[in-house]
Amino acid sequence: MASLPNEFEMAVLEHIAQTTPLLRSAINDLLVCRRVLTGAGSYTYFAPTVPAAIPDGYLTMDSLIHMPGVPYGMGAALAMTSGYPEFLELFTYGEELWDGVDSGFAIASGGG
Repeated sequence: MASLPNEFEMAVLEHIAQTTPLLRSAINDLLVCRRVLTGAGSYTYFAPTVPAAIPDGYLTMDSLIHMPGVPYGMGAALAMTSGYPEFLELFTYGEELWDGVDSGFAIASGGG
C-alpha cells in the first residue's frame, strides 16, 4: 500500500527542488511504494504520479544532512526516469551506518 513521503524525505526533496524548480510539481503528489534500509542509507521508491520535464539521471543536493549518530553526515540523490521521480537514495559519508531513524535531522545551507 502506498504512503506519503515522511517529513525527512520531503525536506530532502524540497531542498533538491530549490536548484531544480521543475521538480516541485512532481514532488507535491508523490506516493511511496516501498522503503529499503541498507545500513549505510536507504532507498525510497515512488509510484509514478505527475511527470516533470526533467531528463533522466540523478538530481543531487549540495548540502550536508546532519543526522544524530552519523558523525560525517549524509547526502542524497533523486533518480529521475521518463520525467518521474523513481527513487530517493540517502547515504552516509565515511563508513558510518545509519539505523533509519530520522528524528533530529538538519540540512545545512550551501555546501555543508
